[in-house]
Amino acid sequence: ADGIWRTDDMGKTWDCITERIPDRYDRNHADTYSIPVDPDNWDHVYAFMNNNTVYKTFDGGQTWSKVIGATHKGFKRGYCFRDASGKLKFIGAKPIGNDGVGAQLWISSDTCKNWTSILANSAQKDITQNGTKTFWFQEIAFHPTDRNIVYVTGSRRILRSTNGGST
Repeated sequence: ADGIWRTDDMGKTWDCITERIPDRYDRNHADTYSIPVDPDNWDHVYAFMNNNTVYKTFDGGQTWSKVIGATHKGFKRGYCFRDASGKLKFIGAKPIGNDGVGAQLWISSDTCKNWTSILANSAQKDITQNGTKTFWFQEIAFHPTDRNIVYVTGSRRILRSTNGGST
C-alpha cells in the first residue's frame, strides 16, 4: 500500500514512481498490484489505482497522465500484452468474495475503456463445497513466442486462448 516502486540496478536502489502522479487524490490510491507493463517497452507502464482510475507513463514513471474514460474491475491480477498483430490488450482476473468463488476474467482492446467478460464453460468449472460450479482464476501467462496464445490457470485447470484472448 505504498505505491509502485521501480529499480534499474537490480534492487540496489528503488524509486517510488507513483509519487509523480499529478493528482494527489489519485496518487494516494496507488496501492494496487495490478500493474500492466507493455511487454515491448518496459518504460510503458499502467497503474490500476484502487479508486478505479487508470494512469499511464511512457517514460518509466517520470511523468504520468490519466487515461481518460478508462477504468478497471478491481483486478486481483491485471496485465497487458500484445497479440500477434501488435495490438495492446489488457486482461485481468477479479475474484468475487474472499475465496474467489465466482471469479471473473475480463479483457479490453481499447486501453481499458470497455471490458468484455470471458466466461469459462461448464466443463471447465470446478464444483465448490456448496455444490455450485465456478472457475477460480489464479494467474495469467503468455506464450513466449506466439503472442496469440494466452494461458489462464485455475485451481485445477489451465485454459488456453489461441486468438489473443478473444475466446
